[in-house]
Amino acid sequence: MSLSQVFLNFNSILNPRDSDNKVKEICDSLSAVVSVDKYLFLGGDETTTIERLETHDGGATFTNHQQWKISEFVKLPSGDDEEIDIEGMACSDRSLWIVGSHSLKRRQPNPKKTAAENIKRLVDVSTERNRYLLARIPLDSNYNLTKTSPSAQLEITDTGNILIDALKKDKHFKSFLNIPSKDNGIDIEGLAVSQNKIFIGLRGPVLRGWTSILELECKSINDSNIELKKIGSENQPYRKHFVQLGGLGVRDLIVDGQDLLILAGPTMDLDGPVEVFRWKNALTNREESLTWGNEGSLESVLKVPYGEDTDHAEGITFFASNTKSLMIVYDSPSNSRKQRGSSTIQADIFTL
Repeated sequence: MSLSQVFLNFNSILNPRDSDNKVKEICDSLSAVVSVDKYLFLGGDETTTIERLETHDGGATFTNHQQWKISEFVKLPSGDDEEIDIEGMACSDRSLWIVGSHSLKRRQPNPKKTAAENIKRLVDVSTERNRYLLARIPLDSNYNLTKTSPSAQLEITDTGNILIDALKKDKHFKSFLNIPSKDNGIDIEGLAVSQNKIFIGLRGPVLRGWTSILELECKSINDSNIELKKIGSENQPYRKHFVQLGGLGVRDLIVDGQDLLILAGPTMDLDGPVEVFRWKNALTNREESLTWGNEGSLESVLKVPYGEDTDHAEGITFFASNTKSLMIVYDSPSNSRKQRGSSTIQADIFTL
């Protein structure tokens, strides 16, 4: 393995009057990335926009920042006033796929408040409806998000969407739906798409050390809705796959032929090991599965450095269509990743 860096510059299209705050918000919250041709699509866990950069020097730097509001393509129940908590992206069949965390959140203690006030804050759990998004947005021949053909999303319901409604009946996951993400509750943090197959990685819950990946399959995409096939063992619209990753949860997923690459890290709100695993022949499963860590079909291929309260590896993609190199972007980046100014962030390239 070798390591190098590339630089992502985000300030080219933002209004100078508000660019500093918006650029900081983007740079500090990168949680999803996908590379296609000379472009990078990126999303943050505090935004409602899609960012696109492109390279003209072979990938040493990415510039020419373009931005689209997701609300212009699909329905956001809370509009642009509430984050989507974008946690996964994928490109397939000239479309960009995005997924929100589908999670609850608990308020954090504030060092400026009293102990009594902070104890009360830890009681408060909230739901943000924009987080329950799984959507497909078409791309034109120049890789711009386009309205020339309709976008589509999982049907929104009173409790989130049709996936959440199905999980409420699931014997593995139903008890975790009322638990916030950082408490080992339901937390989607990975997305991979291959033709009509959709793989969703869960950061939580991790069940007795076992990590969960849900496989969905599109039945049809019409009238702005994604309709799912009933493919589960109990006629649910998903298959469940459990993989043994040493107690780590999914941070992102990539399709590599018939395999899945899994970026894995701690499920709780803490720093800890980060690794990339290869799950061999994952796309060939026709039934629900359980894969042990000592089986030949699951192997660790990369250990990723991590920081203390910084540099949380969140997004992974192949670099410049090279299946031997992986780009990783980070949430809460350290100051060392901002050496070229507040509008430029450093990402890492790992050669396997």
